[in-house]
Amino acid sequence: MENSPFVIYEAMSMARPVVGSNSGGIPDLVVDKATGFLTAPGDIENLANAILKILKNDKLFEKFGEEANNRVNKKLNSNIHLEQIEKKLREVANATNNKR
Repeated sequence: MENSPFVIYEAMSMARPVVGSNSGGIPDLVVDKATGFLTAPGDIENLANAILKILKNDKLFEKFGEEANNRVNKKLNSNIHLEQIEKKLREVANATNNKR
């Protein structure tokens, strides 16, 4: 989660679609054309067009927002991250114990 912008989690948990650039941890969170739009880094015109497209279309806003909320609640919640961390810690502990 350290490479993931927290504001995206916040927006998605509030059923808001997200428009962001296709870089860093953003594509791990935002599913293009499902929870929002991803644009090329630095492509300001495409970014603006994507924002306007969502703002001008209530059905698209609601659809993307609902899917974003579902994604956060089902796939990106903290319990899943904690389970992944615990699994890795067990793997490290087992590897360390096997070396002794």
